[in-house]
Amino acid sequence: MVAGALRARSGVQVSSIWLWLTYLLHTIGELCLSPVGLSAFTKLAPARVAGLMMGVWFLSTSIGDYLVAVWLLLRVLPLPALFGGVARSASCWGWRWRRSSSDEEIDGRRELAAARS
Repeated sequence: MVAGALRARSGVQVSSIWLWLTYLLHTIGELCLSPVGLSAFTKLAPARVAGLMMGVWFLSTSIGDYLVAVWLLLRVLPLPALFGGVARSASCWGWRWRRSSSDEEIDGRRELAAARS
């Protein structure tokens, strides 16, 4: 997206494939995240409020989208900076999350080895 935004900013017409790819990636991401979040909410909630918790999941998503939109209206960013910032933050969070999972795996293996001996 950064490359497409830079081209569009310089006045060159950009292919619509950028828009298609953006929607495709967002849809795939939502299809991967939404079932996991809903499943966690329904498993962790008491049975009598499981439906309410699913509503809370969708409400939190909509409130987050609204707050981001308000924040972006107050702080005008050029598209390349916006897309670059999103890519940087997503990769930093992904790296950190991957790092913490591997640390937990190593700790679990150490505990298992200590229990066996």
